[in-house]
Amino acid sequence: MALRNRDNLLLEKAALTDRKEKNRAYYAANREKILERKRQYRINNLKKQKEWSKKHYEENKKDYIKRAADKKKQQRAEWEVFKATLSCTQCGENHPAALDFHHVVRDPSNRKVHRLIANGTITKAREEIKKCVVLCANCHRKLHHEEHQEKLRRRKKKAKKKASGEV
Repeated sequence: MALRNRDNLLLEKAALTDRKEKNRAYYAANREKILERKRQYRINNLKKQKEWSKKHYEENKKDYIKRAADKKKQQRAEWEVFKATLSCTQCGENHPAALDFHHVVRDPSNRKVHRLIANGTITKAREEIKKCVVLCANCHRKLHHEEHQEKLRRRKKKAKKKASGEV
């Protein structure tokens, strides 16, 4: 009796393997047709899919919220570990709370790193940091003050040239 069951299991396993091979061969031969059928189904059932997605979200809302909160905590922890490795390029201050990112080249496309972090886009923040130098809050303020003073000097110089008739 046990021998029969074992033989039956071996036959079933062989049949299953054979069926899998046939399915793979069919898919390989008809891949484009199958994918087109799936696309058409999605297009034709867009409303149903939206309903199903909404229903699934409502039924699992707590899980979605928990997953999002967990992801945000994980990203925040990763960011804190990353920021702890940095230090001010001017004075060497390394306390994470005191560090700022100063864009070397002013450009309207520059994005504020703290906003990217707050929105949870750490990957984009790391890309943006490549355009920046790390400064502590004091050095950052001093740098902006110096930039502003230089701008004022240039304006005064330009105004003097204009007043004396040079252009």
